[in-house]
Amino acid sequence: MNTSLFGKRGLSLTVVDGRLGEILLVVAIAAVSLSIVTTRVFSRWLPPNDAKHWLLRARYFAGWAVPASEGAGQFATHPVAIMSLALLLLLLGSAVLAAKVWAITAFLWTTLAVFVTARELFSPRVAVLAFAFVSLGQSLFFDLLSFGGVPQLISVGFLTLCVGALVRARRTGYRADRIVFALLLLLGLLAHPPSSPVYPATLGAVAVGLAVVSSQRRPVVETVVDAAIPSLLFLGYLASQWNIFSLYTSTVGGHDFGVLLYKLSRDPVLEVMGLALLVFFPLVVYVLFLQGTVDGVFDPLDQYRNDTSLRAFELTGGAVGVVVLGWLLGPLTMAAVVSSLPNVSTELARVSFFLAPPIAIGTAVTVGVAAWTVSRFVDGNESSDRARRIVAVVLALVVLVPGAYWSSGYYESAQNYYSVKNDDSLRSVVGWLDQQQPFSGTVAGPFYVISWTKALTGQSGLTATPAGGSYRPDERRESAAFQTLEDLRWEGATPANLDAARDVIRAYDVRYIVVPNNWRQTRFDSLGTVVYTTDDLVVIEVDPTIRNTASSGGDA
Repeated sequence: MNTSLFGKRGLSLTVVDGRLGEILLVVAIAAVSLSIVTTRVFSRWLPPNDAKHWLLRARYFAGWAVPASEGAGQFATHPVAIMSLALLLLLLGSAVLAAKVWAITAFLWTTLAVFVTARELFSPRVAVLAFAFVSLGQSLFFDLLSFGGVPQLISVGFLTLCVGALVRARRTGYRADRIVFALLLLLGLLAHPPSSPVYPATLGAVAVGLAVVSSQRRPVVETVVDAAIPSLLFLGYLASQWNIFSLYTSTVGGHDFGVLLYKLSRDPVLEVMGLALLVFFPLVVYVLFLQGTVDGVFDPLDQYRNDTSLRAFELTGGAVGVVVLGWLLGPLTMAAVVSSLPNVSTELARVSFFLAPPIAIGTAVTVGVAAWTVSRFVDGNESSDRARRIVAVVLALVVLVPGAYWSSGYYESAQNYYSVKNDDSLRSVVGWLDQQQPFSGTVAGPFYVISWTKALTGQSGLTATPAGGSYRPDERRESAAFQTLEDLRWEGATPANLDAARDVIRAYDVRYIVVPNNWRQTRFDSLGTVVYTTDDLVVIEVDPTIRNTASSGGDA
């Protein structure tokens, strides 16, 4: 029976017998997790906050209008992930709806990737349990969704599939399997380039683990050969965009190893999973390495009984255990080493998101091994099998019930933290500006207004961009120019401030200025007229004689 993405495998589901039961369980878990994610993503009009950056890039690939001030290079920073969003833009025709569907689809993609890889390594029972744990039992993916880190979520899914594809390629030796692994590696690297170092750290640790278990160099050598072409292509891509990525790395904030550990430990259920892995590690190692077959966890004769591959590498319980261990230790080791290097600043907290899949699979294996161990003390095959099922279900519920409660609640809290202030006023202002299109000129205003204006309308904007993670070399100059308008608003309409504001308006061809709705807006009275008002924001149209668009070269 062919039930794996990577090849033919047997079926040994113990909780519900048969492929139909496996499919029904997966569908049920996916339906519950998607209902939670969908209700939260659609609970507000705007998609998660970082979607404004991804929509701006996706507009370029979809052929939609983009701000003239944006450099073409910045649109290629996350090509694989952004292309999928661009496709949704073309299919749905709505930027807001496309961003929300994109986030939900990415969540389902990555959680299903965990099921597929777990199904390649272990029994269907472990795969279903791992799918439940990663979908409902941990908050790391909900954290990514809450602020809109969808490209990295997609990259996590690709790395998860890469692990399964690597094992499959080493086990069968088929050229097709090796090509699949190389293709997944290239797509994953291009989905979220800032996270690319996690790939060699993870896949390298997995390959070395297989080499140690098998006492041969072949797994490492073949993995290096398979990864060579996609790695060279990716490095060529980085070189072509080096001016963009070098700017990003020089402005991004840094995290040390302690921040990574904190991110993992602030989820109490995820912390319990990690502690369970540590406490039961000796038992799991003993069972996987010394038992040829572990009912409901790993049975090579059953899982691969219809496999006609060359068996270039014999997969054992110890080998699959080492795969999960390397999957965990590879990124952690890389993060610890990078954290100790002097004058190196990088976002190590991102590594935590890549650890959710191996933690979920490891926990599922631990539950299976614990249930199998208990069943060994029960006499009679039928009674032993019943005891194993009961223990597995109880342990799974101990993780899933509090995990689902914490994760769903965490998204709500995190979304409030990352939420856009004055959401209703922002929606009204962006909608009004969109209705005025097409118009020439730039919209100036607070960052949260201008970033969404550019993403949803494609209109050029002028604002003070927060420091950190910049992809645009002109952002500092534009921030200084916008600060001139802010000086007028805060310090008053002095002759010097008015002259400086007029210079900025002419230089950037500012047509509309969005300011908070309070008494300070009157300081712009000599520059233009209020044309739209909400409870929190005011839109001022600049006097055309001040813009002097006919003689300005314009930077926007």
